[in-house]
Amino acid sequence: MPMPLHQKSMLLILLLFIGNTAFSQTLFNINGIVKDKQGEPIESATVFLSGSTQVTKTNANGRFSFKGLSSGSYEVVVRMLGYSSLKENALINSTSINKVLILSSTNILLKEVQIGKGRRREEYLHTFFDTFVGVTKNAAFCTILNPEVIEFSTEGSSLKAFSEEFIIILNKSLGYKISYLLRDYKYDRQSTTTIYDGEYIFEKLPGTEIQQRRWEKNRLQTYKGSFMHYLRSLYVGNTRGESFLTYVVDQSKRPTDSLVDVRKYVSRANSNFINFRFNTQLKVVYVGKAKARKMLMIDPDPFKLASMPTSNAILFVDQAVIDKKGSYIDYKSFRLEGMWGVFRLGDQLPFEYRPK
Repeated sequence: MPMPLHQKSMLLILLLFIGNTAFSQTLFNINGIVKDKQGEPIESATVFLSGSTQVTKTNANGRFSFKGLSSGSYEVVVRMLGYSSLKENALINSTSINKVLILSSTNILLKEVQIGKGRRREEYLHTFFDTFVGVTKNAAFCTILNPEVIEFSTEGSSLKAFSEEFIIILNKSLGYKISYLLRDYKYDRQSTTTIYDGEYIFEKLPGTEIQQRRWEKNRLQTYKGSFMHYLRSLYVGNTRGESFLTYVVDQSKRPTDSLVDVRKYVSRANSNFINFRFNTQLKVVYVGKAKARKMLMIDPDPFKLASMPTSNAILFVDQAVIDKKGSYIDYKSFRLEGMWGVFRLGDQLPFEYRPK
């Protein structure tokens, strides 16, 4: 006997309610209050989650809130004129969390900084752009809008940089404005290695429908094969299904590397985090763009794979703790080389990004 129309409607409403309720139970909040050392609330402080589009300001009582967050690791950053910036890790497992953040007043000191003039400063800026923003196709469409806030110094073969203000980068390839609070930057000319640390916010650019479509296409191309893509597929145990082949680099047997099931290096920390532990160098080949992708995934041909995008990863900690967003708690966890090593800020996506 067919179900009456009003019963179908009631059933649909019930299913939607159950689905929405189940979904809402997986979302959490980060609430907090910002104070000075005397315990007084600080109003209008900028608070953001690093690597995201989430930014807010404290109210008259110094309070802030980020709502609708999935479980995982976050960096909460506070920025206020006259105070030292502050960052704290926030780990969401199964409940919302509350933070009390205490800011210290800034002692304004004159720093001995060789900022360079004329051609020398232009050389510094050029080196900084290539090693910080990048040299990729996406980076070529990036512009630093306020280079004057960047100050440089040299120490031996190293170039150092810092900024008291946000460095504003416009990425016209991916459609983002990035505000980066640079804490530390060092480029060694001899080893050509770059180390930098900081917190940053993404803001989507307004654009026409054509521009939005182009940005979405570029974001998807950037995401595919990225380290974020790899870690997210690692989290769900499906790196092969996402077109990644993982090898162990055996220095004694190179150039013969061993194809491995990377899942053996992964253990479940809890329902929200995984531990990724390996004591050798991993080589990761992304074959997602290959015409013979299905064939290569079944029977990897080393000669055909030689032209595929390849990256190397070395673990610098005992184990990396990774969440479903592809974020890891300690930013010093990995040293990346190859394709992943080339990617800099110009190829970064906010952790809210999900491919359509």
